[in-house]
Amino acid sequence: MIHLAYQIFVLGPTYMHHMYKYVRHMVVMKGYVRNRAHPEGSMIEGCTTEEVIECCVDYIKDGKPTGVTVSRHHGRLSGKGTKGHKSFIDVTYQRVCETHFSIMQQLVVMRPYVEKHLHELRERIQDETLIMKQHKLQYIAWLKDLNISIGETSKEK
Repeated sequence: MIHLAYQIFVLGPTYMHHMYKYVRHMVVMKGYVRNRAHPEGSMIEGCTTEEVIECCVDYIKDGKPTGVTVSRHHGRLSGKGTKGHKSFIDVTYQRVCETHFSIMQQLVVMRPYVEKHLHELRERIQDETLIMKQHKLQYIAWLKDLNISIGETSKEK
């Protein structure tokens, strides 16, 4: 600690002579050197190239960096494995679908559509438990295929 106080006394405030930021920046710039005969030129070229690439990457659709290897752990959480095929069931998405289905079932406005879908299923299937399973699986997709316009209800028809 005593030597720091002496340096400040001799050299003045620390910000006037502290070289840490400069040294760190020069370490980065030194990495850009490709030609030892002209280090300044290759530093400028490397720095400019990196800035241009960083700017252009935002405009490239589905840009994948070249030369950067993909981690061997990439995709493990989504069910991809190194040996064989791992099945992955997204529990949160299933819960969202179940919640969406139950909300659509309970809306008074949607009741005519629920009855219409059940009627169509009953024409094809006789078993009531199978009808309910199919209704739960297919109702949302069937509803999307109807292309109901916004604000359209059975009362407006």
